[in-house]
Amino acid sequence: MYEFESRNAALNTWMLLRQAWEATLRATEKDLKKKGATLAEADVLFVVDNYEGPTTPAEIARWVFRRTQSVAGLLNRMEKRDLVERRKDQEDRRLTRIVMTQKGKQLYASADSTGTIQKIMSCLSPQDTEHLERCLRQLRESALQQLSLEPLKRRSREGGTSPR
Repeated sequence: MYEFESRNAALNTWMLLRQAWEATLRATEKDLKKKGATLAEADVLFVVDNYEGPTTPAEIARWVFRRTQSVAGLLNRMEKRDLVERRKDQEDRRLTRIVMTQKGKQLYASADSTGTIQKIMSCLSPQDTEHLERCLRQLRESALQQLSLEPLKRRSREGGTSPR
């Protein structure tokens, strides 16, 4: 039902990537809804939890590929739900840092416990997963170049940055 072939291998691969993304997205959204979260909220909580060090709204926007204004609106809604809070940076008072509240941590742990992504990804061997990750990083970097955007960098444990 979902199989097709075109004469263009790149388009075939793109369509498969898109179908895999859309199916995974829908399965994840379905499970998140049961937990009382949206995918956008889960994305923010993921970045805040996994980013090395405190996170600004601008950094969140970069990592989830959204406009800063839409992330600001999302953060406002999440703050009203007591999932995150804004704190002024102690060293640079111009910066606002986003931190998860206890309720946000509980929601994130609950949402993560559904294991939807792990269940879907479990069809791949560890080697396949590593290979897919390398390929997706290459595709992301190529797309970022097409958009004239810098490659994403993550903060290392030593406080510097490293390519991601």
